[in-house]
Amino acid sequence: MRQRWPAIAGIPITFQEGDEVKTKDGRKGTVLGYSWEHDLVLYDKGIPSKGFFIVTVDFVDHTEKHIRQDLSGKRFKKL
Repeated sequence: MRQRWPAIAGIPITFQEGDEVKTKDGRKGTVLGYSWEHDLVLYDKGIPSKGFFIVTVDFVDHTEKHIRQDLSGKRFKKL
């Protein structure tokens, strides 16, 4: 049976809170959670897109926030 990923606002969530991830440059971290940034505007080829998830990742001594699209296999992979 094919696993269905949960989605919020049509964006599939493939990484969950507590998942261990590794960046392409070798850093390991833990996903702390997601937050919806309704007013965040990104531009793709000059076209604005509003509303994105920010994913907070803990890297041992500091946390970083990443736009959800960066956790779709472009920058991280699940350990």
